[in-house]
Amino acid sequence: HYETKGSSKTKPPLLLLPGFGVGTFYYQAQLEELSKDYRVFTMDLLGQGKSWPEGEITKEQQLCYSTDLWVEQVIDFITDIVGGEQVHVFGNSLGGYLATHAAATRPDLFASLILANAAPFWAFAPPHTGESDGGLFSLWNGTLPAPEPIFNFGSAYFDIIRSRPSVQTMLKGVYHNDKAFDDKLVQDIITSASHPNGYEAFTSILFSPKTERSFDDALKMVREAGRPVLLVYGKNDPWV
Repeated sequence: HYETKGSSKTKPPLLLLPGFGVGTFYYQAQLEELSKDYRVFTMDLLGQGKSWPEGEITKEQQLCYSTDLWVEQVIDFITDIVGGEQVHVFGNSLGGYLATHAAATRPDLFASLILANAAPFWAFAPPHTGESDGGLFSLWNGTLPAPEPIFNFGSAYFDIIRSRPSVQTMLKGVYHNDKAFDDKLVQDIITSASHPNGYEAFTSILFSPKTERSFDDALKMVREAGRPVLLVYGKNDPWV
């Protein structure tokens, strides 16, 4: 699922990448304002918002909700939907992390990066090498379908964090000004998380492996490719 607005043919397009747990609904005000001067796109990452696989997920599909999957989705979106021309990308939180890795992989698709409170890391499991680390993550690598005990654990945890009190608490943990978000955003997040495949997606995310490349290394690659980067971190950001 994605949204696009604006029709400028003289300026490079803009792509707005959301953070974890939100989607295109997070950028409605920006989409409206920026489209006055630019052609603007925003997208839902697979397993969030309105972007979901259809039908039952099979082992043969090798679906894992990992950074690598989302980076591939961002690159494919720019190539197939935007049209392959260079884009200015704004990424918030997880969106900034993914934008950096995507730009490090395909710098030819990017005009610049604006990283707003970009998450400097994602995932807890070590990069997937095919070798067991002997720890918790050796039980499963996040590729669906999940083993029943792990799925039951992930589902129970997911029910807790997608409840209204938990969503409100988490938003207060990432917003310095708790007046900056409203009940509509809370409800949009809960609605997105209520998709029937949400349990599988969240469980996979919990156990998905890290990228082999670090955030710092990806930033270095973007810099070496000559792409300008604006790093924006709120002075009073309570999390990053």
